[in-house]
Amino acid sequence: GVDHGRFTPHEEPNDRARLAEKFGVRGPYLLYIGAGDQRKNLPCLIRAFARSGLSKDLELVLAGPISSKRRRELAELVAKTKLEGRVSLLGYVDDDLAVALYRQCLAHVFPSTYEGFGLTVLEAMACGAPTLTTSQSSLGEVAGDAALIIDSADEETLSGAIQRLVSDSELRASLRERGLRRAQMFTWQRCAAETLRC
Repeated sequence: GVDHGRFTPHEEPNDRARLAEKFGVRGPYLLYIGAGDQRKNLPCLIRAFARSGLSKDLELVLAGPISSKRRRELAELVAKTKLEGRVSLLGYVDDDLAVALYRQCLAHVFPSTYEGFGLTVLEAMACGAPTLTTSQSSLGEVAGDAALIIDSADEETLSGAIQRLVSDSELRASLRERGLRRAQMFTWQRCAAETLRC
């Protein structure tokens, strides 16, 4: 389920200013929120972002409880792919700032290869973030037709999907609307009722 009282598409007047002050995030950006373990596929995401050849004004923001060792590895990859200044490693962010990040992002990218459920995808959709994810494990089922879904989370496929998402504003608008409808299907009340019926 999703806490629809917290994860909403209704922007606060100071969302953008808070992100700029706290993280230095000002321009358009793609967003990933989650942990940094291997199944999350973050090195592939960074390489795919570099490969996409998109405008230098576009940033990639990675937020979540990523270990210091993993952050160092990712920072080395950022340097190797010549993306310094375009990739931000924010570390853990609280729910209020996560919601602001979702609301302000150009799109949410979640290239995980395995999830037990994939709550992050629904939270992003509930905030109105057009979402790109994989069909791996539960993610395709959770996202339904409300996300841009790729069957393979390899660098070439992910890069092409990122290019498509960034360049097609009509696609992003469609995904936003479908995502909002999809997220409304998942409530904690429904979850509790269905659990009781089991």
